[in-house]
Amino acid sequence: MSETTNMPEPDSAGDAVPALEPGTVALLWAMDRDPLAQSASSRLPQTAQSVGLARRFVTELLTQWECSEDIKERACLAVSELTTNAVVHAPSSDGCPGEVLVGLSFAPNVALVVYVADRSSTTLPLPRIVGPGSEHGRGLSIVTEVADGWGYWPRSDGTGKHVAAHFALTAA
Repeated sequence: MSETTNMPEPDSAGDAVPALEPGTVALLWAMDRDPLAQSASSRLPQTAQSVGLARRFVTELLTQWECSEDIKERACLAVSELTTNAVVHAPSSDGCPGEVLVGLSFAPNVALVVYVADRSSTTLPLPRIVGPGSEHGRGLSIVTEVADGWGYWPRSDGTGKHVAAHFALTAA
């Protein structure tokens, strides 16, 4: 089920939320105030099957919002990598499968932000340098390549983090 979410805001001095580039923070802040902006999110179990569910959720919304095929493909690849990271690298504190929150914010002709939130406050997202034979560790490098920017910020309840990728949009 979809629900509305709010993006992080700069503090009163205009400083960035931790681990987000200043341009990303400004974009999120502006999108949250855009009267044409739309947001939706879905709670999914913290299991491998949720990667496909997250892709389907993003594809359906971006189709409804009439986004380009290029944006759909790039956003789906990013959400796949972010969801995989949340499932694999951010276990719940009790060891049982928890949930991840997959969300999107869309401001027509401005930007699209996709994010995944988890309950792990100890596992920070950091790109890795991996060898050519490695089967793992490329997720954030892929996100860096397909998105116009990415970053993370703490959940408002202090129990985890959001990891987001953003995509600039232009008028057709």
